[in-house]
Formats: sequence, structure tokens, C-alpha cells
Amino acid sequence: MKSKRLVIETTDGQKQNLEKILVNQGKTLTDWFNDKVEEEAAPYLTVQEGNNTQLRQLADLSNTSEVFEKLQKEDWDFTKEDTNYLSHNIHPYPAKYIPQIPNKIIRLLSLPGERVFDPFGGSGTTALEALLLSRQAFSADLNPISSIIGQAKCKALSKEEEDDLRVFSNTIYLLFQNPDNISYALQQHLTDIQGYIPPVPNIEKWFHLHAIEELSYLRWAIETKSSGAGKILALSVFSKIITRVSYQDGETRYASKPRDVDRGATLFIFYTELESTLRKIVQLPSHLRYKNARFVVANSSTEKILDDNSIDLVVTSPPYPNTTDYHLYHRFRIFWLGHDPREMAKMEIGSHLRHQKANTDIEEYLFEMKGCLKNVFNCLRHGRYAVFVVGDGIYKGKQFDTAVLLEGIAKEIGFISAGILDRNLPEHKRSFVSPARRLSAERLLVLVKPNMTQKFNLALPPYRLWPYEQELRKLEIKTLLGDKVIVPGKPDLAMVSSLSIDQLKRLTFTHEFSATQSWKEKSWQAILENGEGTEIKSKRKEPKYVTHGLHPYKGKFYPQLARSLTNIAHIKWGQSVLDPFCGSGTVLLESYLNGIHSYGFDINPLALKIAKSKTAILSVDPFLSEKLLLKFIEDIRSVKGSGKNKSPFEEGVQDELQAWFPEKVLNKLIQIHAIINEVPNVQLLEFIEVCLSSIVREISQQDPKDLRIRRRKDPIQDAPVIELLERKIKNQLERLKSFFQKCSSMPCAPGTTDISLGDCRTEEPFKKFDLFAKKVDAVITSPPYATALPYIDTDRLSILLLFGKKSKDRAALEKDLIGAREITNTERKAFELLIAAGDFGGTKSKVAIDTIKKVYTLNNDEDVGFRRRNMAALLYRYYDDMSKVFVNLNKAVKENGSLFFVIGDNKTSAGGEDVNIQSGKILVEMGKKEGWKLESIIPITVTQENKINNKNGITENEIIWFRR
Repeated sequence: MKSKRLVIETTDGQKQNLEKILVNQGKTLTDWFNDKVEEEAAPYLTVQEGNNTQLRQLADLSNTSEVFEKLQKEDWDFTKEDTNYLSHNIHPYPAKYIPQIPNKIIRLLSLPGERVFDPFGGSGTTALEALLLSRQAFSADLNPISSIIGQAKCKALSKEEEDDLRVFSNTIYLLFQNPDNISYALQQHLTDIQGYIPPVPNIEKWFHLHAIEELSYLRWAIETKSSGAGKILALSVFSKIITRVSYQDGETRYASKPRDVDRGATLFIFYTELESTLRKIVQLPSHLRYKNARFVVANSSTEKILDDNSIDLVVTSPPYPNTTDYHLYHRFRIFWLGHDPREMAKMEIGSHLRHQKANTDIEEYLFEMKGCLKNVFNCLRHGRYAVFVVGDGIYKGKQFDTAVLLEGIAKEIGFISAGILDRNLPEHKRSFVSPARRLSAERLLVLVKPNMTQKFNLALPPYRLWPYEQELRKLEIKTLLGDKVIVPGKPDLAMVSSLSIDQLKRLTFTHEFSATQSWKEKSWQAILENGEGTEIKSKRKEPKYVTHGLHPYKGKFYPQLARSLTNIAHIKWGQSVLDPFCGSGTVLLESYLNGIHSYGFDINPLALKIAKSKTAILSVDPFLSEKLLLKFIEDIRSVKGSGKNKSPFEEGVQDELQAWFPEKVLNKLIQIHAIINEVPNVQLLEFIEVCLSSIVREISQQDPKDLRIRRRKDPIQDAPVIELLERKIKNQLERLKSFFQKCSSMPCAPGTTDISLGDCRTEEPFKKFDLFAKKVDAVITSPPYATALPYIDTDRLSILLLFGKKSKDRAALEKDLIGAREITNTERKAFELLIAAGDFGGTKSKVAIDTIKKVYTLNNDEDVGFRRRNMAALLYRYYDDMSKVFVNLNKAVKENGSLFFVIGDNKTSAGGEDVNIQSGKILVEMGKKEGWKLESIIPITVTQENKINNKNGITENEIIWFRR
């Protein structure tokens, strides 16, 4: 047997060898050429260029006439489109429609995260397109081969599954190299193999003995030596080659044409097809990202497959009447995969052979399609669409308009017909079946289930809501659904249109909704926190979903609050939000998860690195992330605490590191630093750095329980750096995988994020993103509180380790923070002169001025320490800084845009007297001075963390909501 290498050789001296190999493969030169074209098909992103038209909200589906007019304006011929991208052509299937048809229908008639159903799933074309467009995919077909093909083309292989398939492929390669190897393998497993020979009538008429033996061996080997997605893919390749290694005269001609089949030829064909398939699907993982479709073998005419009112869109191409016999063209595949095509033949809709045998007419086809239409009507939600791509039927020489006939039946069932679209068929795409060859067009029947107002039950989260969260919940519902939707006296019942489900999915503090006799659905927030299952996994609020728990950060507000505020501001998908004090990126990540474009500034470099990593890692191919992160873990396992390692840090930095990290730990960190720098992906490199930073407190001499940097009472000599870092990365990998598995339910395309190191007191960061011209739809932020948290000092070891910033550099950075506690005597005296003169700079708040005066007077008359002496000047600087920020925000927010400030009051002691620093009231006055309208002030329940240095902690928190 010739090696695989000769299959791709094209020089004159090797043409004969190529032709001989193709004969052994059961291929023509044209087949070989087409396979190579498919392997080199255009990348999916190239195929998708220009396909940006899409539905924006369900309310746009309410006017059926307008919807159909939009559909009429689209080009449905797709004469120049590439139809073989990704895994669409991994297996032959007769009469399948091109992927561009369901792709366009799905984009125009559904939203991301919705449920798309194909009751005649065929080779899984609709299912794959639904997954690629971030929808949930459900596919049914009477043909059991359909499920195998569909699963294979809709499952991305993990690294382990791909590796296992490569090993399996190599095993088959070694077998066919030597006939003695084959004979030995067959003899060793003779009993097992014989159990996989199917009961094909007259099997010798259709298969050579060599093919029978090797096919049964392959089936046994696949069943016993593979699992998961790898097994499904191997079965699809096995199915694909069956016709080629049989005596059947081609895919579409059911006639026996005996020929010689060499020993090992079947194994060789399987090997070459498996290798070819692996090359075809190389792009698939980066686009599917752990998303899966559901496939069932079922009769869509007679079986209830899905729950009532659970599907958002049906897209399908049912068999044309009196045209194709799927059971016949897949007959031997069905047998070899353990099923009986004769049973399928009794039920196959549109079968040409059934019509001939029973001498039936179009009425039988319409009767069976009526059952399907009823089932589709029942599973479809109110107000939603079903599109049937059909061709005319020919019986006894008479042509029937299938679309019009089905339209009439659909109306009897309860559908509204939006209309019928025509699509021209290319000459080379006409049917291979004689009754359909005269058809030059097919038609798209567009049906809609009537919309209605329904009473929805709005279920609370499984955890207790604080009173302010109850208030936020009411505001969310009012903003997204309208003022009058709540049923009087029943706060958890709402009367809304069925086309309001997209708004219900956006709710934060409502975790489930359902209408009477309707399928229950979770909100996106509930899925993010607890998954898609019906069981309640946790009765505690989860603040660390996706990458929110990547790195600890003091003073951040929790993600549910940020998400709720975007709803209250009525920020729609594609609109923009700014957080000028973005910290570790809570608002930015929530915006990303909910389809909102976000901007973030901060002057803390560690905060920026954390914020960037939280969102950037989500844009990386998760299979690539897994491979590279596991490789990194493998590499660091060789790191030891002993030995001499050249430090990458400059002398001053090295000295500080030695003061805070045990020698063994520092040795490990130096080696890890070198390994991190070899990671070939910037997003992953920074992600690993953030993971490393997150364990700094546990591996240093810092007391992990202390907010400030204080040394442990009992110094450590070593720490399990490698183990802690490995655990952290693996934990994040699990969270990432969990997120990507949920993405089929994500009700929007991910948002985009622009983050910059910048000081929002100045215009520079705003101008960098042109925000004074573009303007944002909302500001959501938690500004630094007055003298509350030393952000830089809190994370000094991370900043030292990751950025090489020495004590002097960090002190300057800390001093530049708004709300910083550090101030020089010269600066203090300068501010005190201004206070004494009654000059309060840009501060326009009377409460702020009165507070500054009071603190200054009380401390000036007392013998106080430097901390209290500094307080009046610090407050002066803080409110002057915040005034500058407000001026910039006023220029960056759209008219009627929302501005939310989550702020807290704290207190200080001046002259022996407690003085409340009422930052909330002061910001309200400052906002009003900018001309903003105060919409609401919502008090927040505060829980104090069990940390040292809490004596001047926050006394009250509140959400201040302005309209510009």
C-alpha cells in the first residue's frame, strides 16, 4: 500500500501513483480536487464579511408586514457564496440546503441566546449556523445518520480528544501498511468484530469480504477505543466512507457495481478521510467555544419533541414531495451504524419510492406535513416565526406549488402567513433525482405564530435580597417593561407582550420567568450565577462568576449592582458606558457580558492590568487558552526554590523583594517570571501575571488579614508558590469553560472594551477615546471615597513584582490618587491659606465647604497629630478634584444620559469631635451645579469587612442617580 504522501503529489512522474491511490479510495480526480478545495475553504470570518444585518430587539418582529418587506429586500440566491466553510462538508448528504439560508434567517428573525429548532435537521446545517451565531440549537430527524453527522460538525474537539484521535489514526496507519498486521488484528478480535457486522440483506452483493472485515473492525475499534466528541467524529468519518468502500455505484445511484478491493484499502480510506476531516475542522474550536447542539432521532410529524412555547425560531428545509429517498441513499450507513433503514422507509416524508409503491399523490405528503406544522406551532413561542424552505412537487407529470399548499394548512392550524419568498437555484445545484430536476427555484414560506399579551411570573433569585435590591428590582422592571406591567397587588406578576422576553432576560434580580402553560426560562444573570439547569445550585449571591473573581481588589462594588444600574439607565445593546474610576473592571466586565461598549480609566497600573485581563481573556480562543495555560503549568512544575537564578529585576526592586519574600519564594518567582515571558500570547501572558499577583499575600511576609502592608508575626521560610499558582489558573480555566458553555444562552453579542491608564481630572483620557465628541450613554462608577482606602499601598507587593515600581515611585502614585491620604507640609499649608481666605477653588458644594471649614477650625485650635492636621487640606483637594471630574463628565455624557455614583460617607475626628464627611450629599450638590437632574438616591445596606483599620470606615453607602 502506498503512503499518504503520494496522494498529494502532482508531479508528472507520480501521476500514475496518484490515480491508483484514488481508485483504491473510490475517488475520481474531481473528488480529490474538491476535497482539497474544501480543506482550504475560506475562513469563516471571511465568509461572514458583510453579513451584519441582524435583529436588534424582539419588538421589531411585531409588525408582520414590515418584517416580510425586510425579508423581500434580501438576496436569497447566494450565487457567489462559499458554502463549504468550517465543518459543513465533512459528510455527504443529499438535497441539503446551503448554510447561508439559515444563517440569514437566524440573524433576521432571532436574537443571540435564543432557541432555534430544525425539525428536519438533515446534516445539521441549521444547528451549526445557530451555534456560530450564538444561539441554542435543537435538531431532529428521522434519519439516525443525521444525528451522527450533526453532532460531529457541531462539536469542537478538546486537546485531549484531538490527541486521542491522532493516536487512533496512527494505529490505523500502521495496520494498513502491512497485510500481516491486518490479519493479526482481525484474528485477535474476531469474536468482537463479528458482532458489528450488520444484517444487510445480500451483504456480499454490496461489499467485498475485505471491506466487511475492515469496516467491522473499525466500528469495534471506534466503539471501544474512543469517547466523547472524538468518538462522534470518528463515527461520522466511518459513515462517510461506507458507500465509497461498497459496491454501490456512487452516493446517489443505488446499484451494485462489484470490483476488486485490496486488503487494507478500507482502513486506508478511513485513515485518509479522518486526516482530511481533522484538517477541515481546524478553525471550528475557536468559533464554537464549547457550545453544543442537541440532536434527537425522531419523527417530527408524529412525535412531540420539545416543550410547548419553548422555541424562538424554526428554520427548516423539509423533504420535497416525491423527490428524495434518504433511507435509500444512506441505506448501508444506517445498517453499519446499528439501525434499520427499512423502518425509516416506512415513515419517510416525501419518499419517491413510497409514492411509487403506494401510487399516492400530494395529499399523503400534505397530511404528514400537517402533523409537523402542528408540532412546530405548539413548540413555537407566540409572536415568533417559522420558515420552511420547500420545492414544488411533481406527481404523474403535474407540478404542485408546495409552499402555497403548506401555507393553507398552516393557516388552518393557527399560523399567520407573512408571505412566500422565491429563491433561484443555480444550474449546477439542481436535484440529482429525476422528479425534481425540472425545478429551477425553491420557495421560503414564512409563518408566524400570533403574538399575545401574557401574564408572566417573575421569580426572585434563590438568595435573599436587601431592601435596596428590592427597590432596584422594581426600577429595572419599570424601565425595561413599562410603568403598568405589574399586576396590581401581585409584584411578581407582569402582563406583557410575548415579544418582551428579550427584556425579561436582561433582569438582574429576577432569575426566572414563565407564562401560563409556557416553558420556564432563566434570566441571563441567573445562568451566569447558577448555570442553565433547573436545580438551584446555590442560595448565596455569587459575585465571582466568569472572571469577576480573578483578583481581589479593595473597595470594588459587586457585579449584580453594576448590571442592575445598566438596566435602570436603559442601556441597550451596542450603547456605551463609562467608568472613570474603573478599578478592577467590574463595570467593564458586566458591560462586556451584556453587549455594551465600555470605557474605563484608572491611574493605578495594577487595577488596569486586572481590568484588561478580565475581559481580554474572554476574547481568546478558549481551546488555545487551555493548551497554553496547561503547558505553562507543566513548565513551572520544574521550578525549585534552591539554586542561583539571575534576577530580571533592577537592584532597588530586588532589594525590596528580598525584604518581603523568603529566599526560596523569590527564587521561584524569578524562574516563573522567565517562563511567563515565553508565553506567546499577550492576553494569556498578562492573565498569568494577574493570577500570580492574586496569590502574593499568601506567599510573602505580609499579613494576609491586614488591609495595609504589615508583616506577619511569624515570618515564613517558604511557600507553595507553584501549587497555589497552578490551583488559581486551573480554577480560572474551569470558570472560563463554564462561561463558554453558557454562551449559547448569552442574549447579545459580547460588548467591546476600551481601557486606558488615565487621570479623569484631566481631559487627556476623554480625548484619547474622543468621548467629548462621541459622548457616552451613561456613567456608572464608584469613585474613591474621601481618605478611605490606600489602593496603591494595599497592593504594593503586586505593583513591585509586576511593574518594578520602587517605594519612591509608589509613593508618588499613591499621592496622585483622588482621595489619597498623603500630602506634603508645603501642599497642606498652601491649601490652608486658601481655606482661611475663603477660596475653595472649583468646589461648588456648600456642604463640602462647610465640612472643610469645620475640620480646619477644630483641628487648628487643638494640638493634634499630623494625620488630623492634614485632614482639612485633604478634603479640600478631594472635593476640588471631584469637581474637575464632574466638569469632564458633563462634557462626555449624552443629553438625558444617566450618571450613577456609588458613594459612601465616612467620618473623622477633629478637635475631639466626630465629624461626618457627607460625600453623598456633597456629590448631589455638585451634580446639580453642573445642571444635572437628580433622579433618585437609593441607600445601600453596608456590611463592614473583618479587617484591621476600620475605625474610619464607611458609615453609609448610597446610589446617586442623575440625568444630564
